[in-house]
Amino acid sequence: MSEAAAASAKGALEVNDKIIQALQIQGHAAIDLWRTALDNSRLPDGFNAQTGAARQAFETASAQWKDVAETTARWMTMSVEPLQSALLRHTR
Repeated sequence: MSEAAAASAKGALEVNDKIIQALQIQGHAAIDLWRTALDNSRLPDGFNAQTGAARQAFETASAQWKDVAETTARWMTMSVEPLQSALLRHTR
C-alpha cells in the first residue's frame, strides 16, 4: 500500500507541475497575442501577426495538454501496479 501511495503522490505532483506550467505558458502566449495585435498599426499586418500567434498558441497548448494526458495515464498505471502485484501475490 505504501508503494501505491508514494507512486500516486509522485504522479500527482508531476501532473500538477505540468498543468501549472501549461497555464503559465498559455497566459504569456495570450499576452503576447494581444501585444502583437496592438503593436501593429496597419490592419493587415496586425491580422497576419495575430493569426500566426494564435496558431502557435493553439499548437503549443495542444502539445502541453497531450503531455498532461499522457502523464496522467502514466500516473494512474504507476499507482495501480503495486496494488495489482499485491493482489496477485495474495491470490497465489
